[in-house]
Amino acid sequence: CVLNYKNKSVVPYKTNLQNLVDEKKFKEQLTLFKITEDAKNIHPEDREHVVPIILRILYGKMTIKLGADKKGGGQARRSLVMRYLAGCNENELKMFIEMPFSHFAPYMDMKPKEILQTV
Repeated sequence: CVLNYKNKSVVPYKTNLQNLVDEKKFKEQLTLFKITEDAKNIHPEDREHVVPIILRILYGKMTIKLGADKKGGGQARRSLVMRYLAGCNENELKMFIEMPFSHFAPYMDMKPKEILQTV
């Protein structure tokens, strides 16, 4: 869906992003497509556009339930993703950590009384 916008910063990474989404190619793509700045897989000028997409894909991979036949696969996948995220800089990690709390963002600046009244 994101690739339909043909963002010139994202298009060169189309195959990498598709491979991250693909269950069969996910693990291999994590090893080939390093997110670290010194790996040079992502050009510095493209990083601000590409990394948020990668983070959303990885967040989805961490939270998705696997089938019953994949015993322990969820924990293994979360471990893979967490190790991969070690290559992110501080701002990118902050962005990833804020993802699960995005639904609560409107309430973060409110006083407790206001929250009770709106809920």
